[in-house]
Amino acid sequence: MQYHHQQHHASPSATPISSLDFRPAKRRGSYNCGRCGLPKKGHSCHLTTTSSTSTTTTTTSTFNTTPSAVRPPPAPPRQQQPSSSHLRRALSFDDIDIRCDSPEPEFHHELFESDSDLVGGLPAGCLWEVLRRLPPTRLLSAARVCKGWRDTAKRLWRAAEELRLRVPVRAQVGFVGSVLQKCPGLVRLNLRMESDVDATMLACIAFSCPNLEMMEISTSDTAVNRITGDELGRFVADKRCLTSLKMEGCTNVGGFVLCSTSLSTLWLSDLQSLSKMVFSCPNLKEISLEFYRQENDSTDLTSMVDGLGISCPRLQNVHIASVHLSHAVVLALAAANLRGLRMLSLVLGSEITDASVAAIASSYSKLELLDLSGSSISDSGIGMICNVYPHTLSRLLLALCPNITSSGIQFATAQLPLLELMDCGMTISDPNSQESYYESSDPELQKMFNNKLHLIYQKLIIKHNRLRRLSLWGCSGLDALYLNCPELNELNLNSCTNLHPERLLLQCPNIESVHASGCHKKLVGAIQGQVSNAAAENNIPCKRLPDGSKRVQVPSFLHQVLCSQNKDIPILEARCMDEVYDALARRLLPTSAVASNISAKYIVGLAGPPGAGKSTLAAEVVRRVNKLWPEKACSLDSQVEPADVAIVLPMDGFHLYRSQLDAMEDPEEAHARRGAPWTFSPSLLLNCLKNLRKQGSVYAPSFDHGIGDPIEDDIFVSLQHKVVIVEGNYIFLEEGIWKDVSCMFDEKWFIWVDLDIAMQRVLKRHISTGKAPDVAKWRIEYNDRPNAELIINSKKNADLLIRSIDF
Repeated sequence: MQYHHQQHHASPSATPISSLDFRPAKRRGSYNCGRCGLPKKGHSCHLTTTSSTSTTTTTTSTFNTTPSAVRPPPAPPRQQQPSSSHLRRALSFDDIDIRCDSPEPEFHHELFESDSDLVGGLPAGCLWEVLRRLPPTRLLSAARVCKGWRDTAKRLWRAAEELRLRVPVRAQVGFVGSVLQKCPGLVRLNLRMESDVDATMLACIAFSCPNLEMMEISTSDTAVNRITGDELGRFVADKRCLTSLKMEGCTNVGGFVLCSTSLSTLWLSDLQSLSKMVFSCPNLKEISLEFYRQENDSTDLTSMVDGLGISCPRLQNVHIASVHLSHAVVLALAAANLRGLRMLSLVLGSEITDASVAAIASSYSKLELLDLSGSSISDSGIGMICNVYPHTLSRLLLALCPNITSSGIQFATAQLPLLELMDCGMTISDPNSQESYYESSDPELQKMFNNKLHLIYQKLIIKHNRLRRLSLWGCSGLDALYLNCPELNELNLNSCTNLHPERLLLQCPNIESVHASGCHKKLVGAIQGQVSNAAAENNIPCKRLPDGSKRVQVPSFLHQVLCSQNKDIPILEARCMDEVYDALARRLLPTSAVASNISAKYIVGLAGPPGAGKSTLAAEVVRRVNKLWPEKACSLDSQVEPADVAIVLPMDGFHLYRSQLDAMEDPEEAHARRGAPWTFSPSLLLNCLKNLRKQGSVYAPSFDHGIGDPIEDDIFVSLQHKVVIVEGNYIFLEEGIWKDVSCMFDEKWFIWVDLDIAMQRVLKRHISTGKAPDVAKWRIEYNDRPNAELIINSKKNADLLIRSIDF
C-alpha cells in the first residue's frame, strides 16, 4: 500500500531558521571550533551554521528500518528561502538500496555556491544530498566523522516522517524507543515484529510519536501479539491524529471498543472469539477484519455487521474473511444501508449462496469491486452480478468457488465491459487428480473443495477490450484456453496441470508476465512461443486483493512451488518451516520403482550455507518420512519394516583429522580455515556413496564436535533405509571430485537464506559453544562468510530451492 503525502501543521520548512538550533550544549574542555573543527586558539571561524528541513532516514543495527520523505535543506539566512518541495522519497533498508515512492525532488545547487556554506569541508547542500542517501548503518558511521556531519545527520533524523522497522527476536522495548526518539516528527510508522508485541511497546509508540497518523504492525511466525482489546482501545482513543491502523496477529484481543473521530482505515487480522466489537468511528472509510480459521469461533458476525452500519455510515471498503460468513451476515450487511460502499469483499464464506448475491445486488448497486472468493455461488449468481453491475464493476474475484464453470466465467467477461481484473483461481478443478493438491489442514476448506467438483474438462474463451489482469491459478480442469484481450498485461496459469499446449491461444499483444508454476514444460514453451515481449514466469499462487496487499491467507498447499525467472528451478516456501517439512516429507515417500528393489536407495543431496538450517531441515524431514511410511508400507513394499526408512548422512563426518591439518604446509592457516572445501575429503564421501548405491548398505563416519575429529563407522545405513538425505556445504560444487559427488544424487535440494541472517545464526552458534564474541566475529569474517559465498554460487545446480524462515 502506498501512502500519499499530506501537509501537516508544523512543517519544518515553515519554521524560522533562527529557531532551529540543533547544536548540543557546549561541553567543558572542548578546545576545537564547533563549526570547522580547528583549534580555537588564535582562530577566527569563517563558517556559518546551516539548517534543514524535513527528510527521511532510519536506523538499523540489529534490525532494518525504512523511513521516507526527504526534502532539501533551506538556503542560508541571508538568502530568500524557496518554497519547499512536498515530493516524497523512501529508503529501503531491507535491501540496502534506495526505493523511490515518487519522483526525486530537484535540488537547487546555486543556493550553496558560497564558500561560507562549508560543513566539515563540504558544501552544506552537497553534504545533505550525500548523507540522505546513506543506509542507516552508514549514516550512523558518518555522524562520527566530525561535528558538522553529526549535526547534519541529526537533522536528517529529526526531519523523518516515515519509519519502517524490522524488530528482531528478543529486541528490547527501550532499544526500539531509542530509535523512535530520534524521529520526533514521525507521522507514519511500520513495524515488522519478530519479537512479541505487548502493551509496553504500544505505550512506547504513543509516547515517542505524538503526531502519528498511520501505524502498521506486522508479525512473523516467531512473534506473539499480546495486545488486548482494552489496550488497543485506549491507544486509538489517545492518538487523536491517527487515521490508519493496521495490525496482524490479534489473537489475544478478545473484544474491543474503538472510539475515534480521525480513524479512516482499520485492518485487523487473526481475530478469534471476540466477545464484543464496538466501532464508534464516524469517519471510518475502510475496514478489513480477518478471522482465525477455527470451528469453535464464537464471534457474532451478524451483530458486528449491524453495529458497523449504525456507527460507521461512511464506509466505502469492507473486507471480512471468515469461514463462518453466512447468508444471515450478508442480510445484515444489506440492511446496514452503507450508501457509499464501493468495495465489498466477503471471503471464505462457504454458506454464501446465490441468494446472498441477490441481497447484495439489491442493496448496493454501485460496487466497483466484488470479492466472493470461497463462496458457494454458481453461474446463476454470476448472472445476477452481470445484470446489476454492467456499468460500475471493474474488479471481480471469485477464486475458490467450486460451483462456477467456464460458461459462467465467459458470461461475466462478455457482460461486464468495464472489467479490468478477474480472479477465478481454483474454480475449474479436476476431480480425477490423484495428487495431494486438494489436501488442506483446514476442514472447512477441504469440505468446500471436495463439494460438487466438475466431472469433465472444460474450455474457456475470453474476448475483452479492457481486461488487464486474469488469474486462473489451480484450474486443473481447464484443458483449452483462448484469449483475445489487447490490454491484458498479466496472466496467472499456475498449476493449470491439464491445459493442453496445442489448445492454448494468446492474442494479447501487451502482455508483460505469465505465471506458469506447476505447468508442463511443453505448455511453458507454447506460452513463450506466443508471447513475444514477456517470458513465462513462475510465481506463488496466492490470494491477493487488487491493491497488491496480501489480505487473505490461502491454504498452505497453494504456497508450495515457485519457479525462478532465470531458470526452471522450483522454489519451496511457506508461512512456516513446519509446512515446508511436511511438503518435503510427502515428496520423499519412495516410489514403487525404488521399493521394488530391496537394496535400492533414493539419495537426496541437501546443500546450503552455514546457518541456513540444513541439519534441522534434514532431521525434521526424516522424522516425518518415518512417521508417514507405515501408511504406505503395506501398499508399496511388504519387505520394508514400517520404522526408520529414512536416515540423514551428514558430510561433517568427512572432515580431515586435526593431525592431517597439522601435517599441512601452514597448519595455523589450516586450522583457522577449517570448514573450507579443502579441509574435507570428498574422495571418501564419493566412495561411500558409490558403495551405498552398489551394496545398499554402508558404514559412514560422524563428527564429534567435543573432540573436533570424525568418528569412524558411527552411522550405519542399512538395507531398510529407502531414503538417504546427504546434507553438507559443498556437495553441489563443480570443481574436482566435488563434481562427481554432485552426480550421485537422485534429487538436489538447496536451502537458502539472506547471507546476513545466516551469519547472525552462525555467530550465536559460535558464542554458545564458548567462543568469545570477538573471536566469533573474526572467524565469521575470515572463514564462514567466504565459505558461504562460495556455497551460494552452487545453488544453480539444485533441483529445488527451499527458502529458510527464521526459527
